[in-house]
Amino acid sequence: MRTHEHGENQMTNSVSYQLNPIGYSIEQVMQLLPIGRTSIYKLIKAGELQTVVICGRRIVPATEIDRLLSQSERDLSQIEA
Repeated sequence: MRTHEHGENQMTNSVSYQLNPIGYSIEQVMQLLPIGRTSIYKLIKAGELQTVVICGRRIVPATEIDRLLSQSERDLSQIEA
């Protein structure tokens, strides 16, 4: 039977993964962006934020968050009115 000595670096045999979400719940979007639930649903209703429904849950694709953040403030100011 082979044993490992204490202090041996066991990370050399394992693979490290960093998870990048492909979508967010509305609650997660509220944490990511400085806007509330009502503003998020206004963006969805106005067609400015696309979502998908999976098993009854509304998911905002990560690409939509990136796109929304890249839009100019002027483009989004019309939604708030």
